[in-house]
Amino acid sequence: MFTDIEGYTALMQRSEAEALRLRRAHRKIFNSITEEFNGEILQYYGDGTLSIFESAVDAVKCGIAMQLAFQKDTRIPVRIGVHSGDVIQSEEDIIGDAVNIASRVESLAVPGSVFISEKVFDEIKNSPDIETAYLDAFKFKNVKHPLGVYAISNEGLVIPARKSLTGKLESKKSTKQILAGAAIIVLLVLAWFVQDFFPSHKEQTIVLLPPKNYTGEANLDYLVEGVHDLLYGDLCKVSKDLRVISPFTARALTKAGKSMSEIATELDADYFLETSISCVEGDNICINPRLVQFDSEERQVWTQEYFEKKGEILNFNHFLVNKIADDLNVQLSPNVELALARSNPVDTSAIDLYLRGEHYLDQINPMTLTKAGELFSQAIEKDPDWGLPYAGLSMVISYQMQMGFIPPAIGIPKLHEYLPIAFELDPNSSRAYLAKAISAGWAEWNWKKAETAFLESLRRDPNDPLCRAFYAHYLIIHRRNDEALKQAQIAERLDPLRPFVLGLQSIVIGMGTGDYDAALAKAEKALSIDPNHYLGKIARSYALNALGDFDSVFEYWKEFNLPRWQKYGVDELFERTFREEGWIAFLKESVRVNEEVMAKDGLLIPIDQGYKYVDINNYNKALEYFEQALDRHNPNMPYISASYHYNKLKDYPEYLVLLKKMNLPAE
Repeated sequence: MFTDIEGYTALMQRSEAEALRLRRAHRKIFNSITEEFNGEILQYYGDGTLSIFESAVDAVKCGIAMQLAFQKDTRIPVRIGVHSGDVIQSEEDIIGDAVNIASRVESLAVPGSVFISEKVFDEIKNSPDIETAYLDAFKFKNVKHPLGVYAISNEGLVIPARKSLTGKLESKKSTKQILAGAAIIVLLVLAWFVQDFFPSHKEQTIVLLPPKNYTGEANLDYLVEGVHDLLYGDLCKVSKDLRVISPFTARALTKAGKSMSEIATELDADYFLETSISCVEGDNICINPRLVQFDSEERQVWTQEYFEKKGEILNFNHFLVNKIADDLNVQLSPNVELALARSNPVDTSAIDLYLRGEHYLDQINPMTLTKAGELFSQAIEKDPDWGLPYAGLSMVISYQMQMGFIPPAIGIPKLHEYLPIAFELDPNSSRAYLAKAISAGWAEWNWKKAETAFLESLRRDPNDPLCRAFYAHYLIIHRRNDEALKQAQIAERLDPLRPFVLGLQSIVIGMGTGDYDAALAKAEKALSIDPNHYLGKIARSYALNALGDFDSVFEYWKEFNLPRWQKYGVDELFERTFREEGWIAFLKESVRVNEEVMAKDGLLIPIDQGYKYVDINNYNKALEYFEQALDRHNPNMPYISASYHYNKLKDYPEYLVLLKKMNLPAE
């Protein structure tokens, strides 16, 4: 932990006595509270301190207690930064990466705040009495990769606006050099927005602030959240001229303590919708929506109270969206009017189960996808006539096949079971069209059908960031890279703090442009928000591999494969080979072990083996395994059509034959 008194040097110049009084008060509070939390003071330096603790939790709780004390009578303007790692002490100095990073995190902080690195966040995130707010990923001086930084958001602590932060950051010139390619892409995307995406007049932006439950009944929290999330889904459908900010981003900014003014500035927002539930009487609830316009200051457009049946909540949302569209002078298309038409009542417990399933679906790892499938199935049991859970099940199956958790032979028949029901129950569902697009493309390799479904989904819901991100993947597979980048950029613009969207975007940037520095930045931003996000880790590994950071890639592979390596007794072999002979030698040893050992137990994955052979430049063997993956209809096979692989393999006739078999362009 580093602490520092802001403005101390200037105060010394004005009044040395006052500065020394402030420093003595700082030291007194610092010493007593550090001792209380079992900390050890390593160094005093002028107006600052360096200390260490046995645990990250102790360090953060110490920082909270200090700031609360500093803000009482003495009002000492102190910055605090915390990082976790090894410290090297000698007679002359205290050094180590942990010290360097902690110093940079502290430099970013403001008086009254406690800033922590993403590593500390990972260690304290399950502590019930410590609250956090994600700020952003920052590129610090002499720190190799961008670092996610959080502010402790317990009551009484300061959470500054992102744009106000300075500190020991990489210079603007250096950042421009690193992101030159990304800057060009942003300009191209901006031009496309103006010309094609918002062609006729200025786009309006609305933010749905997190809803509030004033009933005092905690068991209704799920219903309050459900009103918010389903209202967002309906509002997204209104028009491509109305930009709707995702709940992921709205919640993150609100939790970070951002005011309406700060959110409006950061997101260029024109309107805010606040929703609360104030009472419950039997099967009826009191809903209080409030529409606010923001143009340099807050102006309430309207606020009203409605008394609605719980089962009619979806129809109430449709009504509310129509009202907002009228107030914003947005013309609804016939498709949107159909989507917002009155529907049958839906069991509120089914709504709860569905929304919980959507949460788990977004984590995209083996356990959460299984959990999402269970919740969608339970929602169907509660209300078999509601279409969204069937579309949700279709997405689960597609994700499980894509990630290699279930084989296509099991997954494809299930898709053919669930998708028709989703469309039968709700033929205007944008989510059903998205599920159809993913199934048609990656499961059937019927790309024309897939693109038609993507465009139909976007016609019904132009603000769906997931549809934009998946469509971008479709486009890189077809080597329509400029279009892919446009779609990925729109996805992030709609949902800038969603790890799943950032992971998908990272892969598009890498495969579509070859700018793997920019791809790595997106993956690491995703992991700074959710350090365990499965796709974020995969995207980071892809980018690091392309950049040649094989030490990091090896550690990633070891994290995912160590139990299997240990089972077959090859962990020490792989470790020794990599450390002594390097990455290529390790890959060669890995493909040998796969073929001679793993294959006997059916654990050799042809497409992964093919990728390894590409990396060691043995393209003939790579194509042999890609042929096997094609025979098994592996959903990841279409990605060999992306520019990254196409530029390496296009001179091989066998490769072009594979593309044609998948109905992909060979030229």
